[in-house]
Amino acid sequence: MKKLLLTFKISVFVLLIFSAKISAQCTAATVPYYEGFQSISANNQLPSCWASNSTSVNCLTYFLSNSFAAFYYNPAGTSHFFSKGIQLYTGITYSTSLFYKTSNTINTNWTNLSIKIGNSQSATGLSNIASISGGSMSALYTPLSNTFVVGSSGVYYLAIEATSTISTGSTYLIWDDLSLTVACGLAGYSPTLSIVSSATSICTGENMSQVTFTAGGANTYSWNTGAITDTARASSIIGNQYIVYGTNTLTGCTSTLSKVISILTSPNVVTYASGPSICLGKSLVIAAVGAFSYTWSTGQISQSITVSPTVTTSYTVVGISTNGCNGSGVEIVKVNPLPNLSYISDKDTICDGEEVQLFGFGAKTYTWISPGGNVNLQNTFTVSPTTNSTYTLQGADSLGCINNLKADIVVNLCTSKLENNRNKFNLEVYPNPSNGNLLIQSNEEIKSISITEISGKQIVFTEVKTNNYSKLINISDSPSGIYFIHAVTSIGIQNLKIVKE
Repeated sequence: MKKLLLTFKISVFVLLIFSAKISAQCTAATVPYYEGFQSISANNQLPSCWASNSTSVNCLTYFLSNSFAAFYYNPAGTSHFFSKGIQLYTGITYSTSLFYKTSNTINTNWTNLSIKIGNSQSATGLSNIASISGGSMSALYTPLSNTFVVGSSGVYYLAIEATSTISTGSTYLIWDDLSLTVACGLAGYSPTLSIVSSATSICTGENMSQVTFTAGGANTYSWNTGAITDTARASSIIGNQYIVYGTNTLTGCTSTLSKVISILTSPNVVTYASGPSICLGKSLVIAAVGAFSYTWSTGQISQSITVSPTVTTSYTVVGISTNGCNGSGVEIVKVNPLPNLSYISDKDTICDGEEVQLFGFGAKTYTWISPGGNVNLQNTFTVSPTTNSTYTLQGADSLGCINNLKADIVVNLCTSKLENNRNKFNLEVYPNPSNGNLLIQSNEEIKSISITEISGKQIVFTEVKTNNYSKLINISDSPSGIYFIHAVTSIGIQNLKIVKE
């Protein structure tokens, strides 16, 4: 009897030393805590820092694809598995559960299965959390669970307890999937989250990252953007739904909350002009469509504007739709210069009734208009005004741009000297028709000579040295046709028409 008592005391002493050694080496787990025996690598091996009072006899573990623990009925009595230490706090309601089944439908030899809690890996001082009697056990996996609180904060151990008899029944009482969590469904255990965003909507084309979110109501946060602070920025990669996960670090309970940013369509602003370009001095209308209101780079607020630029100019319009989003468009107005119009006359001053010939240059088409309204559609115009008169030359280029020029003709009372000078004035060209070599002669000093095509385009202009009365000019490179010679002499301008063969 003394030997049996000594053996028992030694066993208890060894168990206490073993428990103390484990406690010294193991760091307390935190909630949530889960044990499914997936960490064991052999039969009858316990998870790290666990203990039992009869390993490999009544308290067994099995290393399979789905590992589990089991109680063996023989020898009869009460057996315990002890979890590793778990840090628990006062004032928090915890929930613990496991799944169990018996190896036979006849299970009256199992009188008890319980989940208990204590301050050490010892059967002494255990408090019951959840129990079931043998008559209520099932051969199918069934949950056993309950909630509990602790009187003071500290490290606690869960004990899985079973009691058997050696009567006929189930050989094994199998259990698995022990969990310890906070009862997060209770009021105040899970954080009540909030999200404040810097904007509730954004327009297409705008930078998503300008929208920021700030969460509240939890101790720690994580976002579906990857941010792990209470703030996050929107991202085009995520889209328009942003989710924050908040944790109450005291209970370990989490909550989620999402915020949706509306994506508004920006207007597609299109501009068009009343013409592809304008001539210098003209105007055109530019209009925009696609939005509700419009503001132009000129400062005007309207759907259309009239512009008269002097050089090629870009006009930008910003259109705002009814949802507040904006889009822009650009219209480039090209400005074409006016033709460089000029004219010459064969006389600067004429006598009353005398003819004078006017020649227009620098345009594609010409219109001469007399003071009386007569119109001549050639580049040359022969007139004989009786008083000082102003003739208008209109010249248009290939783009339709028109320039105007005034030609003033002075009519004097002719004296005998002026008449004598005019009679002496004589211009001749040899040969006419010509093959290209022209000899131009005058009985007055020649100052300059210009030759133009019938269209008015100048092909030759040359100044003549002092005291020259003749000039040899070659137009062999010019095509056959009719040309005009305009010679400026010491007493006036003389014009001749020649034919080049």
